[in-house]
Amino acid sequence: MEELILCNLDKVPEAIPYFRIPLEFIDRYLANQVQLYGRLRDGTEEHDISFQNLWMLFELDDVIYRPARKGLHGDVEVLPWGPRPVFRCTSQAYRVLGTSGGMPNQRALCPYLDMSSHSSESPSGLPAGPKINISWLRGEYSELHVSCVCLEFNGIQYGTTRQDFVFKPFEGKVDIKSLLTYPIRFS
Repeated sequence: MEELILCNLDKVPEAIPYFRIPLEFIDRYLANQVQLYGRLRDGTEEHDISFQNLWMLFELDDVIYRPARKGLHGDVEVLPWGPRPVFRCTSQAYRVLGTSGGMPNQRALCPYLDMSSHSSESPSGLPAGPKINISWLRGEYSELHVSCVCLEFNGIQYGTTRQDFVFKPFEGKVDIKSLLTYPIRFS
């Protein structure tokens, strides 16, 4: 019988500085995004959102709200034989099943070495080499699809209906409550 070795505890103190490296990266390059995500999940501080951050509003099992709107705004109902537009004139709550899209169509991580800015040691105490600059090549964004389920009544019985909401890319920031649908925590 083979023994299962979970961890060599003698090596743990040596590994700790290497765990600090990804944390330093997150603190340095992603801290603003992580903080924005937290504020959006709380639903208390942020009122405007850009398309590139729209995905942060919708997570699995979130309850989202589609307010009644004047005019015709089509949702998409997903049936076994394909999607079809559905028009609603009443408010509706939905549960998020998942999201897809909302990403740049062309995105490439292009690191390059900057030999002019070179430090001898990183903040974690590990030897540091040349600074790596990261640039993003951005194309246009794809649509963000939010798949949901809601409870329906057809006059005879209750049942569930799956619906997809499609958010087309937009420039600048918009008020979250002006979106076709938004998390109920912003109501």
